[in-house]
Amino acid sequence: MTGQGTQADAMVQGNLLQYEMGLGKTHVAVGVLICSRLFRAEINKQLGLDIPLKPDLIIAPLSTHSHWADHITRLSGQELTVEVWQSGKNPVLSNANVIIATVDTIRRHYSRFLDWFYAFQDWSKVDKRFVKLRWDRFVKHCEELREEAFLVVEPFNSTVIDECQVVSNCGTQSGRTALSLNNDNILELSGTPAQNSLDELQIHFTLTTIHASRRKDFSIAERKHREFYQGSSGGIPPMKPTDVLDFVDVQKFPYTYPECIITRKAVCPNTGQVLVALPRLHEYIVKVQLNEQERWNYDYMSQTTRGFVRILRQRQSALHPVLVRNALLGSSNRKKEVFLADDLSSLYNVHPGDAPFFHLPSNATIRGAIREVKHEEGQSHEWEQQHLAHIYEDRNKIKYVQFDGRMNLRERDDALNDIANDSEYEVMLISMKAGGVGLNITACNHVIVFDPWWNPYVEEQAIARAYRRGQTRDVHVYRIVCPKSIEDRILKVKEEKKIAIDAFTDECARVTHTQDVNEPLG
Repeated sequence: MTGQGTQADAMVQGNLLQYEMGLGKTHVAVGVLICSRLFRAEINKQLGLDIPLKPDLIIAPLSTHSHWADHITRLSGQELTVEVWQSGKNPVLSNANVIIATVDTIRRHYSRFLDWFYAFQDWSKVDKRFVKLRWDRFVKHCEELREEAFLVVEPFNSTVIDECQVVSNCGTQSGRTALSLNNDNILELSGTPAQNSLDELQIHFTLTTIHASRRKDFSIAERKHREFYQGSSGGIPPMKPTDVLDFVDVQKFPYTYPECIITRKAVCPNTGQVLVALPRLHEYIVKVQLNEQERWNYDYMSQTTRGFVRILRQRQSALHPVLVRNALLGSSNRKKEVFLADDLSSLYNVHPGDAPFFHLPSNATIRGAIREVKHEEGQSHEWEQQHLAHIYEDRNKIKYVQFDGRMNLRERDDALNDIANDSEYEVMLISMKAGGVGLNITACNHVIVFDPWWNPYVEEQAIARAYRRGQTRDVHVYRIVCPKSIEDRILKVKEEKKIAIDAFTDECARVTHTQDVNEPLG
């Protein structure tokens, strides 16, 4: 648990690489892992030591695991062995140099670790032998615990958290898992580490600047929280951030610890120099007016629901009436409604700027966008509401590939290979959650976004799958929105979120540029 380390803060080795999408975060991270391992091996050799080299851990989205494994194998000259931990795989002790897993897998290991930790506390109350044994020795010698919670118990040299925004909420178990990992060094990667407010950076600065021995010990608060909500129908909600972290003043960064965050942008904010040349990005807002029946459905849902459920139903009604069919017929599952409402902020989280507007009737929107793609001999990928697009494209005989969270890793790799190499496929249907981060889909240069998200950076991350280094054609982004609906509010909220976060990112980039100038290589 937290609070058992011995290093001082000055010994913390951590960085956050805030690179814009496509600028090479993965290559830098792999280079750091390889060099670190070579240096440790060389130190052993020069000092005549035989200290075992700890493995490295990479926490990354499932869709990027093959990408990471290929990079490590190729750049290390096949010197490093890589093991990818799949969901549902039986826990085993690994001898690999590098282990790759999802945040969900790590979280499950942490949950098992807590089960053992709380059981040990209970055993210690009735059996003095456990008091004498102590928890740290129990962890070291209990093979069953090590097998069930290997990724939390195992000491790692370096931990890389790719798309680290997934642990930005320290109150969630994902955030607390990241704070509890047993590692000497940490490297976080994200083009958008803060997506809703600057407070989301607190956990990242805690990880990179404060050693575990000096962080707040939240184990007691976590047990009380877990026991209080255990067995509740709504699941275990997030903890209060103040129970997990001591307050970190984000405004002090990047000035207090400028070395912990390294920001790279395609265009240098200090000089205006274009560091990475990209084709032009064309962004359009496609306004789709509700017809009379659709407007009646929308108004009915607005008047007969409340709270988060109302927001959800308004979002669904603006997209397509079929999404609220059960609710209109009075057969919706109330418990499912509550669950969806709890997850709404993460489920529906682009900045339109001064983009041109088009007014199209709803029955021509998708058809017109696809027709334009075919006319320009490009390919498109479409975000969200896949089942609706699936029906449309089946009827119009458009050959497509699909990419969503229900697919395993091989199926996802096959889908990416088909859209990249098979000219018969014209469209890729992809969900924002499954394919919004880490992928390279430069084979597509038209992006159709069916529903806007509350979070502007989630959508920007998704668009960056096509608009990134390696893209040779202009990229066209079509955002389909419904005026006089909740989507007007969504656009406003997204714009407000971007103001403070973009200003902070620009300042970080200026600090990084100043460091580069003052501390040149060589």
